[in-house]
Amino acid sequence: MIRRETAHGFGHGPPVRPPLWPVRQALPCPMLVIWGTDRDVLSEAQALRMADVLPRGELVRVPGIGHTPTPLIGNAIFASRSGSR
Repeated sequence: MIRRETAHGFGHGPPVRPPLWPVRQALPCPMLVIWGTDRDVLSEAQALRMADVLPRGELVRVPGIGHTPTPLIGNAIFASRSGSR
């Protein structure tokens, strides 16, 4: 059995994870949050919060896609956005 560090020292259970919201708030580059509407892991509220916390964040909803849009979906979104400028 693997012993992991927890909030109360070492023991069993999930590892302690650092809060990532402050890290996201410090990212200076533009970030596109791609959220599949057929998700089962990440809620729309979480995706909105993620985009809102990022200084230069934007949310794009992709209908008919689950939690992890494939790179092809991301490339298609990038290509369509790049051509519209």
